[in-house]
Amino acid sequence: MKKLTILPALILAACLMPLSGGASATECYAVRNAESSKVKTINVSPTAQVGTIRLDLVNGAGQRVFKEKGNLVGTVTSGGFGFTILSHTANFAGSSFVTEGDLAIVTGIRAVDAQGIPCSFFIDETISHISTGTGIFSNVESVNIKADGYISFCPAENENQFSLSGEVCVGN
Repeated sequence: MKKLTILPALILAACLMPLSGGASATECYAVRNAESSKVKTINVSPTAQVGTIRLDLVNGAGQRVFKEKGNLVGTVTSGGFGFTILSHTANFAGSSFVTEGDLAIVTGIRAVDAQGIPCSFFIDETISHISTGTGIFSNVESVNIKADGYISFCPAENENQFSLSGEVCVGN
């Protein structure tokens, strides 16, 4: 008789388990190649850039989960010799995110102006914290995105271009 009482209890427990708020799953999305994930901005002040971001994300099976072009605003929050700390706000059709503490490191001089003063630099930037997000970015658990490219304050070239790589991990 005890076997009959225990069996229904086990079946009930097994059925309720998915409803009981167990550990949430995390899915990581890779930033697809540099041709489809890139940033292009212009400098509107010494501490602000505005432009566009194209982001292409794929899941572990290689299936596209996000591919959109959006608006991007970058703001320098601090810095020192050879590095800058920034935040970025990206807005897409149904998703958005805000980053904080992005680290941009100067890796070389790309161009000089007519007087020989450096005005364009190669940059390696690391984005490792999304503070808020909506849509696909509403529950970001971790992010490790590299932005490799350049910034330019040269008189004939006021633009910044970066290729993106890395991953974004989102909880369900």
